[in-house]
Amino acid sequence: MALVTLDEASARLGVARGTIEDWARQGLVTLRPRLLPENPPPGSSAEERADPCVEEDQLVDVAESLGWLQLSGDGWDGEE
Repeated sequence: MALVTLDEASARLGVARGTIEDWARQGLVTLRPRLLPENPPPGSSAEERADPCVEEDQLVDVAESLGWLQLSGDGWDGEE
């Protein structure tokens, strides 16, 4: 179970960070606190270390299912 930050997740999927936060509010993914090292690197702020993460597997599952929904919905409005 790999955890990625919301910024990393949004960059990988090409969606806004807010979209992933919406997915979390809808219960599609679970946000988890980043596990902080016992000795954080010098100069790292508490805000940087408090960035929530999402499980990579959940993220891939949601993105894939939403992609299939998008593809299936594309043909509904057009003529065949």
